[in-house]
Amino acid sequence: MKIPRQILIILSAVVGFIFIVILFGSFQQEQIQGDLELYQSNLLLQASEYKFKDFKPEGVSYLRQSLFGKDLYKTTIKQYQQAIDSNIKARNKAENKNENIQATDKLYLSLGILESQQGQNKEAIENWSKIKDSKKYSNLARSFSDVKNTDKPVELEQKINQNLKGWFRYSALKSLYKQQNRIEDLNLLEIQQQHDALNALFKLIVISIAPIAGIILGIGILATMILGWVKNGPPSFSNWQVSWNWEIILQVFVIGFFLLSQGVVLAFSPLLLKAFSLIAPENDLLLQSIRVLITYFLMATVGLGFLYFSLKPYLPLDSQWFKFDLKSNWIGQAIAGYLVALPLVVLVSLLNQQIWQGQGGSNPLLFLAIEAQNGWVIFIFFITAALAAPFYEEILFRGFLLPSLTAYMSTWKAILLSAVIFALAHLNLSEVLPLSVLGIILGFVYQRNRNLLASMLLHSLWNSGTLLSLFLLGNS
Repeated sequence: MKIPRQILIILSAVVGFIFIVILFGSFQQEQIQGDLELYQSNLLLQASEYKFKDFKPEGVSYLRQSLFGKDLYKTTIKQYQQAIDSNIKARNKAENKNENIQATDKLYLSLGILESQQGQNKEAIENWSKIKDSKKYSNLARSFSDVKNTDKPVELEQKINQNLKGWFRYSALKSLYKQQNRIEDLNLLEIQQQHDALNALFKLIVISIAPIAGIILGIGILATMILGWVKNGPPSFSNWQVSWNWEIILQVFVIGFFLLSQGVVLAFSPLLLKAFSLIAPENDLLLQSIRVLITYFLMATVGLGFLYFSLKPYLPLDSQWFKFDLKSNWIGQAIAGYLVALPLVVLVSLLNQQIWQGQGGSNPLLFLAIEAQNGWVIFIFFITAALAAPFYEEILFRGFLLPSLTAYMSTWKAILLSAVIFALAHLNLSEVLPLSVLGIILGFVYQRNRNLLASMLLHSLWNSGTLLSLFLLGNS
């Protein structure tokens, strides 16, 4: 199947314009990075309450400083102040201003609790007084401002348990129990907090310490590769046998990927989901996760179906195309690629933060994943992000696009260009640099042995690591 050239050029111009508008429109959207920093600080606060009873005092002091820094509370207070400033600036841009106001009020509430625990009662009361628009937070804040005079302690305790979690919940309950001289409840709370603090420590190991070990290994592998290239030169790749021209490449991406898969499917999938009663309210993450999975399955089916019909006139293809080889060392290649990606993507991401300053958008799935508390929700997100996405995207970007580009440029240039297109296709400016680096590594791993299983597994490992970190942070 081949679209007439004139129609293809017109559609490419229209889709290109829409693509540019959406891409640059993402600049007005906030990244998830700021939220992640707050979640990580909350996890650190929770873990910092653990009492290392089996360590000597000098050892405990060194360990706590190594894990939590010199002044955790001061750093966290500053982060919450910055988050409030950012939310206030974004308020006028937000489509749902009430939701944005609620988020700001919750930040004020948390900041006040932090300050009160540091003896900054005047500052705490001042911040709590700024909460006026969200009823559940304003009532709670008024109670915190004058706990002694509250005439409904049971109601206050219920509000704390409903609206706070982690370190903030324990801190608020401690203050309440002390004011009411509830010694037994205070002791039980201490036991619960120590249990949760230990869990938080394990989460920190998974989120922070384990990746550091991976980064060190990745630097070692990268250094070995570079030394080998300096000595023997970079690897050379044999040419691909490409039977189609640039028009087929363009129609697969312009019509198949962007117009049909990203456009038509996303536009009409809500109607289909509504017919099957799968339209999910915002607070139902399970239904939302199912909706995301079904939508992505439809997108992949349409995109890959269009790819098949576009290449049908050129069948059968050379055996190197779309190769799945279980016998090669694809697992080792994928793991090595993942370890190399860790230091490079982290380094580029740090630079990226300085460029975009919290703007530029993020994948909507990340925001949903961090709120997930249900095992089924995480499982469905895992199927979407760690299985479906690598399968679809690797076939399209590494299996088809990268080799096709070698008909017009060197393999190294094809790896670079396909990586940039892969990054741009995610439609968030803030993700272009880090995803381009990841795309280069995915392209190199695929090109090295021409086995889609290797790049799919690497892609899956990357998405799985991100999902796991979000889940652990969201449950802190």
